[in-house]
Amino acid sequence: LTGLMLNSYFPQGEGVTGTDQIKRTLTFLTNNDGAASVFYQNIAYHLSIGSVAKLAAMLLKCLSAAIDSDVKESAAATSKAKKNKKSKKRGRDEGSADEDEDGTVGEKKLNASNTKLMAAIAETICCLWESIGPSLREADNEECNTFLTEAFSGSVLTDALSHFEQKHVEAVDNEDKAQQMECQRIGSAILRCAGNLTPAVVDGLSSRISTMEVTENTNLTAHMALLCVWGMEEDVAKSIGKSIKRGLMEGTDEDAMMEEPRRQSTKRNRKGAAAADEEDALPFANMPASLAIASLSNILRGVDPSCVTARDAILDSVSACSALEGALDAATSTAERMLTSSDYDPDSDKVALVLACCEEFGKLALHKEGRKDVQSSQLSSPIQTLLYWVSSRVIPAVVKHSGNNTDADENDDGTSPLGDLNLSRISLSSNVSAPGPMSPAEPAKRRSNRGKTPKKQEPDSTFDSDVNKSVSFDIDNSTNVPVAICLIKSALVVFAEWVSVCGIGSKKIAAKASKWANVLQMECVEVDIRKELIPAFARLSFQLARKGGDSKLGAAVVSACLDHLDEGCEQETRVKKMAIKINKLAENGSMAPIEMQ
Repeated sequence: LTGLMLNSYFPQGEGVTGTDQIKRTLTFLTNNDGAASVFYQNIAYHLSIGSVAKLAAMLLKCLSAAIDSDVKESAAATSKAKKNKKSKKRGRDEGSADEDEDGTVGEKKLNASNTKLMAAIAETICCLWESIGPSLREADNEECNTFLTEAFSGSVLTDALSHFEQKHVEAVDNEDKAQQMECQRIGSAILRCAGNLTPAVVDGLSSRISTMEVTENTNLTAHMALLCVWGMEEDVAKSIGKSIKRGLMEGTDEDAMMEEPRRQSTKRNRKGAAAADEEDALPFANMPASLAIASLSNILRGVDPSCVTARDAILDSVSACSALEGALDAATSTAERMLTSSDYDPDSDKVALVLACCEEFGKLALHKEGRKDVQSSQLSSPIQTLLYWVSSRVIPAVVKHSGNNTDADENDDGTSPLGDLNLSRISLSSNVSAPGPMSPAEPAKRRSNRGKTPKKQEPDSTFDSDVNKSVSFDIDNSTNVPVAICLIKSALVVFAEWVSVCGIGSKKIAAKASKWANVLQMECVEVDIRKELIPAFARLSFQLARKGGDSKLGAAVVSACLDHLDEGCEQETRVKKMAIKINKLAENGSMAPIEMQ
């Protein structure tokens, strides 16, 4: 289709000028930006690299001209308003706004106030450059690469970003959601373009990003991705980690301690002062935790090519991964405080942050595992620890225990391969004991070093010993059950993704999760447990059957909840569909089919 449309929207040949091509391009972007986006993403397959580079440079000139026009128009409007206020003369003066700088009247000019068109232009520039990016690195195309570098170097990108950041502020003040989104799209495209250059040739952009003011309306994904592309992944990871930890500590005693003036101690300690200065120099120092975790999520998901590059940079850095793991790990401590308190609403920002940390912890572990040259047959330490944490902390926090643990492994000496999560210190009562980390760390007395990346420890028999062999499945009224259900749901999603992508440790996950399925028998006034958990259980059950050849969890879900569901309800239908899909897989495999009651 792109080839068929090429002559209409990007004419070539004798007598066709660059102006003609730009007019057609702008008309296409104005009339149908969606179709235009697909067209320009594929145009590199039909044009030479030089032609694509030239089109990108011409569109950049259009963007800059539109900004200049907007600035002049705004200045003229301001000057006119002042004159009108002073003279109090008639409202329409000579030299109206309909007259352009050349004195012609009625001709519509390109103006940056049309943020919808500006967003389309900026994203087209970006996709054109990215479509030829790999080819530009070839020696034969060095001339084209130099041409683009010269066209985009200097302050042109920094000035454009500054202009649309200001327009974003105005849109926020005017509560114009559409314009806010369009300005964010423009900024992201500009930053992605900057990622194709070195920091030295883009005047002032690095310092502007590092010192920018951050509000709740700021989208930081592209800014963080650019800094990672430019080799600042460790600073970005530390800044994200710091913001997440600060968000987790808000409203706690630890938060009050953190608010004490830090300089009093650092004045007497040069090393402490240097560390404090280094911390203050981190980019986005005051960003809210919600923005930090959202940006990390986008980077790990690889929402655009720059995020994929940023993700690779972070995963290649041991220090960056450690900073992120240490922050995400801290969410378990907050989660366990939530489990024993009714003060936390499941819909609160703090609970949302904890759940997001849990999910990003799983994503980070998944990507780290995927980058290994040789795949292990064992669960990675972070995923193994998350599995253990849900089994030993979250599930026991929800249900009442009989206090009888006679079935425990006789050889269990009370030690755990997970270090700080020592089985001998986990209470089987409803009150959760001291919090444990989500990644194996140093012994408990050295918690200040939790940010260090531990060496992977292989599981031993103590990991498989069940801490809740004898359980009476009744609600523990001392526990914040809605929060616990949210944590279980989040963990199920993480494990489903892990099994789907890695396929490692399916048997162990199935064995643990099958015990969790018993919570589907429980009744709770505050939350519909089956409605919340059945979709996540069904998803994990199917992935375990598909990738691991294990129907154990699916059978446990059917056994636990089918008798408790109303006939024909949505949850019953979902469970039965899951069982049918798994039984179809069982016909061609060695796993046992699920027996429907």
